[in-house]
Amino acid sequence: MKFRRFGMVAGLIVACTGACKKKDGDPEGAGGAGTGGPAAGGGTAPVAAAAGLEFETQALEFGYTQFADNRRMLFKIQAQIPKGWKMMTEGDSAKMMNTFMPAPKEGETPNLFTSSSLTVSPTCNGPCQAARLPEQMGGLGKARQETHGPEAKLLQDGEVRPGVLAFVVEYPGAKEGEKNYHLGASHLLLGQDYAVLCEAVLQGEQAARWEAIRDACVGLQVTPVDPLVGEERAGQERENLAQCPAASTVRYAAKSPDPARDPVFESVPSTIAVVSQPGSLLVHLSSVPMAGREEFTEKELQPNEGVLNLSLWYNGGEGEVLSGQYAMTGEGPLLFNAGVRIAGGTTLTVSAGEASRLEVIARTPEKICGRFDLADDWRTLSGEFVAEIVPAR
Repeated sequence: MKFRRFGMVAGLIVACTGACKKKDGDPEGAGGAGTGGPAAGGGTAPVAAAAGLEFETQALEFGYTQFADNRRMLFKIQAQIPKGWKMMTEGDSAKMMNTFMPAPKEGETPNLFTSSSLTVSPTCNGPCQAARLPEQMGGLGKARQETHGPEAKLLQDGEVRPGVLAFVVEYPGAKEGEKNYHLGASHLLLGQDYAVLCEAVLQGEQAARWEAIRDACVGLQVTPVDPLVGEERAGQERENLAQCPAASTVRYAAKSPDPARDPVFESVPSTIAVVSQPGSLLVHLSSVPMAGREEFTEKELQPNEGVLNLSLWYNGGEGEVLSGQYAMTGEGPLLFNAGVRIAGGTTLTVSAGEASRLEVIARTPEKICGRFDLADDWRTLSGEFVAEIVPAR
């Protein structure tokens, strides 16, 4: 399992205990537009300027690797940063996080322990798996509160809208009656094994403007991009979803029927598509209900039950299984093979032939659909498929 190191920002840089994209509810006054869905893009919504504080939009990018299938991804981020704040990270560190601090006054040296700061970074706060992120990122508020001692107060902690979690910790400053703030917003995107965290520690004159900076963190626009696909093609695939069939069907006919052995696909109650690495994908269509991913390959089948397995892959170097025409033979980049698992642990392989064709209508990170027409000397199969995509691990 892959882990990532995670550091607190500003005056509290320490190693995390775990190594290592509707109408807004806006609780506690948290505002701003935020992380969009898989196809989100565009600029950030403006954040109301606090007294003496204006914002400017900056484009940030971070690379990361999906644990689910070792896919190299890119977060493209539109962030509103306080005007005049300078990015302090550089070199390899800037590939992992971008930390901004107010420009120092004449004669001052920026100091993470005494200056305010805002950091944007991809992180997991523990194991980098999408299913674990809500709990892991949701625990940041209380963890930061504990860091600042018994007098720290947790003013906000929870979901401000689907996929965006925010916290605000108030704690005593160095001077009598002074209040400092440690706040953050975590952006969780569907299916992504990393979150994007915008976190700020505010001291001195910046502490009085914590609400505006909190809203700027909440208002981050985050888009996950697969470089193998590209943003334009990803948008096209999403549009193609409108052409997907309503349900999966399989029509099976043996040229020499064996009623005791041949699978019968009266319906297709269970489907799934499994991805283990970029450029390949396995679709399962079952004639009987399946309770989970493993059952499609491991459940013991009874006579006349069957699971059609369609294996698709990109054969032209680096590439992805996307919409297009797939062949069983030839040197083209889009290839597939097929087989039907039946009772007794047997798989009836469909022999490769030029007559067999498969079309992928649409493929997004979450879904694939298409149609097929297969034939060899022993059987014919045709039908449509639509399946949710899940990781192999």
